[in-house]
Amino acid sequence: MNNIDLLYYENRLWARGIKRIAGMDEAGRGPLAGPVVAAAVILDQQSVPENVNDSKKLTPATRDILFEIIKEKSLDYSVGIVWQEEIDKSDILRATHLAMRKAIGSLKQKPEHLLVDGRRFPDSIFEQTAIISGDSLSASIASASIVAKVTRDRIMLQISKIYPEYEFEKHKGYGTTAHIGQIKQFGPSPVHRHSFKRVKGIKSKVNLDEPKQLGRHGEKLACLELIKEGYEILEQNYWAGSREYELDIVVKKDNTIVFVEVKSKYHQGFGEPEQWVREKKQAQISKAAQNYIVEKNPNGEEYRFDVIAIKFLNDKYRMKHIEDAFRI
Repeated sequence: MNNIDLLYYENRLWARGIKRIAGMDEAGRGPLAGPVVAAAVILDQQSVPENVNDSKKLTPATRDILFEIIKEKSLDYSVGIVWQEEIDKSDILRATHLAMRKAIGSLKQKPEHLLVDGRRFPDSIFEQTAIISGDSLSASIASASIVAKVTRDRIMLQISKIYPEYEFEKHKGYGTTAHIGQIKQFGPSPVHRHSFKRVKGIKSKVNLDEPKQLGRHGEKLACLELIKEGYEILEQNYWAGSREYELDIVVKKDNTIVFVEVKSKYHQGFGEPEQWVREKKQAQISKAAQNYIVEKNPNGEEYRFDVIAIKFLNDKYRMKHIEDAFRI
């Protein structure tokens, strides 16, 4: 299907003088884990990307290529992400609508009309057209479907680094036979949707009374929070130079590499977890960071030391991300 076939709705609106048409679609309503992601794309009438189509009909490689072309050629695009905690608090439909509102709200250019895949988007202040199977009938919606799908898939690939036992890189959180077996074997992770039928009632197998499990669980929660904040996970539990110097997490955002020390503490006792990152520990982290830089030889990046402190109370926790926590 070419762009002439996919521009029927857009051409009718452009003919009326409506220029800023936002196509909208989502990815991730059905999975048992991870966020739901909505995207909004305003195409440029003079530069519509070729070969856009329903993201489900494209190969991952083609989606990745078109994703970059859409970002480059569109007048504007944005995404809205709603994570599993919010899905569990309400339901997937409300969470999807919230993701759509976030996507629209993040656009730099105010849309004049929405083209929405499926049913109408409720409570919208914008004029809209709902199109069943819109991702196969509208270039704007197809572009949004690609942006949403690629964004979510990349998030799930990052999460697979934290929880490799679930093989999120293969099924992206969908309820495959293998994935359901992994949930039963390992218990659900914090990224699973605990309100969903095939996850609900299965208990976590993390024992917070066991110090090593507590620390590892805290580090994984910290990684997940960093992904939500837009960081890319580069390393976890990286031994730099020798077994004496460990980096809990190494992440990157924009042009900055961040060395993150994670401190977790159960509810017993007093004081805050970050108080245990004392001068001796800071010196060890600094040495490990120096070794990392020598070993990896990154180019042109700035560096920073952060601390993430996690305090558990039964199955709840409070997390504090302290940026630029110390300098050596």
